[in-house]
Amino acid sequence: MNLAIKVPNNLNEKVLTFPFLHKLVKELQKKFDEELEDEVLNLHLISTKNNIDVLNLLPFNAYYHELEEEDLKTVFTVHRACTQLKIENIDLYLSLTESFVDASIGKNLKAKKSIGFNISKNNLFLNIKNEFLSDEHFAKRLFEHWPSFFNKKMNEVPNVCSRDLTPFLSNWNEEPYFIIDLNVKDKFINEEWKELIDLFEHKKIILMCSEIELDLQRSFVTDFQKTLSKSNQYEFFEYKSNIEFAKLSSYSKAFVSENSGLIKLASYSGTYSFFLNKQNESKLMDGRYFYGEIESFSKNGSQFNYANIFDKVYAHIDSIIKEKTE
Repeated sequence: MNLAIKVPNNLNEKVLTFPFLHKLVKELQKKFDEELEDEVLNLHLISTKNNIDVLNLLPFNAYYHELEEEDLKTVFTVHRACTQLKIENIDLYLSLTESFVDASIGKNLKAKKSIGFNISKNNLFLNIKNEFLSDEHFAKRLFEHWPSFFNKKMNEVPNVCSRDLTPFLSNWNEEPYFIIDLNVKDKFINEEWKELIDLFEHKKIILMCSEIELDLQRSFVTDFQKTLSKSNQYEFFEYKSNIEFAKLSSYSKAFVSENSGLIKLASYSGTYSFFLNKQNESKLMDGRYFYGEIESFSKNGSQFNYANIFDKVYAHIDSIIKEKTE
């Protein structure tokens, strides 16, 4: 079977498709092994170039196909782009998004059947239309497509984690660490983080700043680091690869961030994470189906109660990382 799947473009939604993709591939491979011995699954995952690397964390083999954001502007631009994808003889095409343009990709690939959500004009390009449950969690909503493959419903969403990852830091066991993803306020690193960091002594802390441009990350973090207590060990992590970040977070004791996509990615990698829910993200988009627990904090009015958040972060980290002895 040649199966092509269009996954969401942004990191946040892309990672939330992983519970469905894990279960789908596992059950299809099982079905082929038990019932269709001559059938082989050739999986093609389609995404924009940005954050496509995160798909390499899935625990199965697939072909990855990149589109440019410009390609997805209209059904005409995506038609031209699909001719360059070099995907042939597609048996099933599945769109995991609400996009009208994404729904059209199956026709452009000349798929025998196209599956997607039953949403207005999308139906023009779909052979199989499944209900879009707007009040269900994003990850659970995707399982409305399950009967299209197995003629039965799937009511239970599995908890999943990434494939086994090699450590980003070789000394992770001897020198346990946690990660803080600093945010920017008034064109400087938010000074509130200093209050949290200065609570610790003799800890290894990895500092990063995912929200700013790659070429500015080091200078921002380095300048901020100069203001911190000298009793801790600090290292800078340059966020340029989701694979490298997953390797780093997978072996960390905790991750703290306002970045919803990275919080989910860290949780998928098995990390205990503290999410400062700056944008008031709906619970329908949380990372509840990943191995790593996520503790989420909402704003009190227009601000976070940093003191309360930092007390909880400190208590968790201090309890699992023993103080170094001289």
